[in-house]
Amino acid sequence: MDEKFNGPQNLKEFEDRLSEFLYYLHDRFFGYAYEVVSTKMLKRDKSDEILVDVLCGFEKYCREKKDEIYAREKLAVYGFLKLALERDAPFDSEYHLGVGRDRSGLTSPQKNKIAIQAAAQVLWNLEKNNIPTIKEMKEKLKNKENPIHMIFQINRFNSRTIENWVSKIFPVPKDSRKGHPLKEGVPEELFKNLIPIPGIFLEDGNMINFPKLRFAIICLTRVLITLGWSIDQIEKSSFVKLYQSPLKFYPHMYVNDWIKDAAVENSSIFDP
Repeated sequence: MDEKFNGPQNLKEFEDRLSEFLYYLHDRFFGYAYEVVSTKMLKRDKSDEILVDVLCGFEKYCREKKDEIYAREKLAVYGFLKLALERDAPFDSEYHLGVGRDRSGLTSPQKNKIAIQAAAQVLWNLEKNNIPTIKEMKEKLKNKENPIHMIFQINRFNSRTIENWVSKIFPVPKDSRKGHPLKEGVPEELFKNLIPIPGIFLEDGNMINFPKLRFAIICLTRVLITLGWSIDQIEKSSFVKLYQSPLKFYPHMYVNDWIKDAAVENSSIFDP
């Protein structure tokens, strides 16, 4: 019973648990017979004779295609978990991933906020004290000559809303925001911190909202590509590492998949 409350300790245990779960789902909803018995359509026939036929056929099938099955199983598990996390499907994530999931979803208003916060996060880190205040970041984002303005349709949001959103990831500590008149400049080192976008990692990283995580990665990728970054640069960037480093096993790999997805997708970032 205790192992149910402990996450997987290594990649093999992670894959074994997930494989077992996927096999259960296939067996529960589809059954294996259609794969190993090509001469019969079993459908609703559940006799002992048919069950033994399938058992014998399955042994022969596995013996003949051992390597192919192993490779396909790993691929199936990888794709299954990716889709399940992206679509926020129900399963015991603490047992299979070693982390809880916030399954509150991702709404359109939350997408707007995350997109603006991702843009501000990148600009503050790259331009630092050239954008010394929350107000100046708002002005930077609302400038129609800024290429980021168009990809996130920033003209939809009023100034107060933008300021409220970007204030949550403003890298300058609160106790350092006073006493630095603009004419003297805000010290550059105060902008080195990267503040994670709120609502993605909760309970000190022990719970994750995966739809929000995926959308944040997509937004960061679109911003960096607009600024001329390559996929390789994006994958190695401090922006991506901020969100990728707390993840283990396949979810750690999914971040790079989401980067590539965002790079080839031409539709609006706010499309379903």
